[in-house]
Amino acid sequence: MATTSEFPENRQVFRSETEELFTNAQALFAGGQFDATVDACEKVIARNRRYTEACVLAGEACMLLAKIPEAEGYFQQAVNLEPKNGERYFDLGNSQFAQGDVDGAHQNYAMADRLGCSDEIRVKLYYLLGMIGESLSEFETALAQYERIESVPGANLEESLLRRIYIYVETGDPQNAERLAVRLKRKNPDQFKYYQLLFQTVLQQEDAGRAEGVLLQAEQHCTLDVNTQADIVFDRVWIDCLRAQQEPDQLEQYYDTAMGRLQELLHTEDLPTETRCQAYIIMAQMDCKLERVKDAIACALSACECDPDDGPDETLKAMVEQAWVILVECCLLTGEFEQAQQFAAQLKASGNFIYQDHGYYSEAFAAKKRGDPEAGKLYHEAIAFFKKCLEEEPDDSIAATYLVKAYADVGEYEKARALGKGLPADAWAVLQGYIQQMTETVAMDS
Repeated sequence: MATTSEFPENRQVFRSETEELFTNAQALFAGGQFDATVDACEKVIARNRRYTEACVLAGEACMLLAKIPEAEGYFQQAVNLEPKNGERYFDLGNSQFAQGDVDGAHQNYAMADRLGCSDEIRVKLYYLLGMIGESLSEFETALAQYERIESVPGANLEESLLRRIYIYVETGDPQNAERLAVRLKRKNPDQFKYYQLLFQTVLQQEDAGRAEGVLLQAEQHCTLDVNTQADIVFDRVWIDCLRAQQEPDQLEQYYDTAMGRLQELLHTEDLPTETRCQAYIIMAQMDCKLERVKDAIACALSACECDPDDGPDETLKAMVEQAWVILVECCLLTGEFEQAQQFAAQLKASGNFIYQDHGYYSEAFAAKKRGDPEAGKLYHEAIAFFKKCLEEEPDDSIAATYLVKAYADVGEYEKARALGKGLPADAWAVLQGYIQQMTETVAMDS
């Protein structure tokens, strides 16, 4: 029986039909029909197992369908068919990276880098290699990869510059961060976000004068709305805090100046709820440092009254929880133990584990201080909670600290000492003093 290989015209028809099938697959992909794309590519591959483009297209469709293992399989077929094509390794690396296989992705990205890729792919490749370097805390490697993007003609440098700035800030090199932030600002002289970024790098260098200069430039060159105007107010508050830190004898004056700025901001029309809540919290924190406890309570309560504009909001919820922490501490200072207990009980449901720990301990402590007969039960509950935290995460020093204090509060001093000795020396020194204080208090009461 005759086959297509015996007649050239049959081979030509066969290839033409295969090409038509692949063109159809491309059209399906362009139309967002990704399941149908994979099916169409399978028909192409069934006719020609060496049709690399069909393997790649099927892999891309699977990636968009979140069928990542299947995508990896198609990309591996493409690598097998074109082992000297760097872009095939790049695709394979992407599918592995999406599955959390950083080592496998790194190896394939490195192979893609050695074999070479188009300029468009090179930009993505260097960026991903930089991200892997960051994830491994290999910051010098990450910086070098991000910097390579500058060698690609016409590359958009914004994202890579932002990543480099972030690394410099995180590794304590604000001078280099500032150098790159200046580049972004000069290229985009009317965009406020780059002035904000530059401000942060200058403030990290504790240069209040230059930080103020950046804000003046932003006000001169940018069109500001209610949100960016609020950002500038907060930035000036941080400058006031920096100056208070540098001139501690003038702390009250600088804090009062800062709170004056925030009070003025609160009178702004159409001020977003989150911004209003943040202003109240900052004022509450400053009042605490100035030992104006009643004023701090008033500001924190105002923060709690900030209702979201459009239903539940996680950011606003986190701010309100921060206000609860302030209220717990202030109410304990003023002897308002019932209120402290109520706010602490709310913190126990927080998604922030630090606030949650604070809630469990403070609820029991406040109950004890007010002579609540449920105090023993609450301490038992708190101790069980902290022990569970340490079972799940043995290095949780915050839970360990609260557990030491809880043991001391209920008179289990040996358990408190045994646990406390495993904490860092400075933390243990403070806790030793607390245990001693609890011991002496019990002795005096008896």
